[in-house]
Amino acid sequence: MAASLIRLISFSCCLFIAALYSCQLFASPWVNTDDRYLRTSIKLLADAGYINIPINTYPLMWQPILAELAQANTKHMNQAQLFAFLRVTSALNYVRSDHIENLSLSASSDSLTPLGFGSRYAHRGQLSLGTELKGNDWAVGIQKSFNHESYTFNNINGIDYTPNQDWQGSYAAYTLGNWVLSASQQHQWWGPGLDSSFNYSNKGPAAKIIRLNRLNSALPLTDYLSILGPANITLEYGQQPGSALLRHHQFTAARLSIKPWQALEISSSISHQQGLTDEVLLRLNLPTFTEANTDSQTIANIDFRYSYNPNGAIYGALSHVANENGYLVGTEYNIANQQHQINLSAEYQWLAADYPNWLINAAAEAMHTPTEQLVLAAQWYRSDGQAGYVHFKQQRYAEVTGIKLSSAIQVGYQHELFKGLISLDYQLARQQASDNAINRNNISFAHEAGIRWEWRW
Repeated sequence: MAASLIRLISFSCCLFIAALYSCQLFASPWVNTDDRYLRTSIKLLADAGYINIPINTYPLMWQPILAELAQANTKHMNQAQLFAFLRVTSALNYVRSDHIENLSLSASSDSLTPLGFGSRYAHRGQLSLGTELKGNDWAVGIQKSFNHESYTFNNINGIDYTPNQDWQGSYAAYTLGNWVLSASQQHQWWGPGLDSSFNYSNKGPAAKIIRLNRLNSALPLTDYLSILGPANITLEYGQQPGSALLRHHQFTAARLSIKPWQALEISSSISHQQGLTDEVLLRLNLPTFTEANTDSQTIANIDFRYSYNPNGAIYGALSHVANENGYLVGTEYNIANQQHQINLSAEYQWLAADYPNWLINAAAEAMHTPTEQLVLAAQWYRSDGQAGYVHFKQQRYAEVTGIKLSSAIQVGYQHELFKGLISLDYQLARQQASDNAINRNNISFAHEAGIRWEWRW
């Protein structure tokens, strides 16, 4: 009886999506990097073949997801797929409005970046207000944040350059045929990784970017290239945010993602960071004490995701920059019924000791990049909106960092509260000094906790 009710609700959602798609009433133009549970549901539907588009480049356009789900037949879905379908259509139901407002409050005891997707705690306290307005072929989002005590390293010669307010999350977008031209300061995520990306992730401040990407990646590039399957192209020009190690660096980037088979997505990307001359450094009153200020760097990557069955996938990535290499491998599996969705993941990353990791970490961590990282994770989501996760991370470092080994356990929980959503995050970290450090083999512990409440209407 319950299964029949779920299928009836799913069928109704299909009718709604079909009407939404046919009327071109597209709401918020893309899926952002702040909802790990939504990403899991999208991946599950892609693994099952109900979303046959590249899904490893975020922000991810809603339009092709709408088109794919409008054709989905829920009668053939198992319980896990039905749950994911309802989760995604619930998100679509929210963003269908032509205007959206949001308010969020957050506080944390220290810098805390929950594993993978999700909102990071970049300040001891933050108040954020935002609005989104949409038309037939345009969308504008304005996000204003007021910050207290930033955790991002932004101190030069004793002067703190961290602003106490910012516009991160803002954007303006306009559609040109099957292309979207946008200017934004939003977090990105390029790649299939759970916790790491060799290009962009949400672990540091968002860069200012002018972006051109395809609107509907379900369409082949041309008739002659239809053998490549659904394809997405992203071209970018941007400037790094105001952090001390990356301040004012401009960059260009390009990414191509294809799905030659329903179960396989392959992507290739290249990013070039321009160096700063001594003249520019002097004009901007910046020091030349670090190579990060002066060197140009080009990073090239290739990554893939392969669905070996409707509930599981393996993925990997290979990166090359400045004659140094890095790679990442991982696997994940989903278990679900009518009320719960559980995602289990494991990921391993290796980097050469001299890998210049300018795009992966926050500026405060750029000089302490781990050479090895192992992540084990479990997250669950309920149909009533409750969700949680447990993550374990272990990292090894090069000797010159003074750190030998670090490990951390992260737990989180979210639930509805006062018409909004409250999230609680906690981390217990253990760090061991290297053999050549002053405090050799010394073991220290650290606790971080954060709380966030968000209301959207």
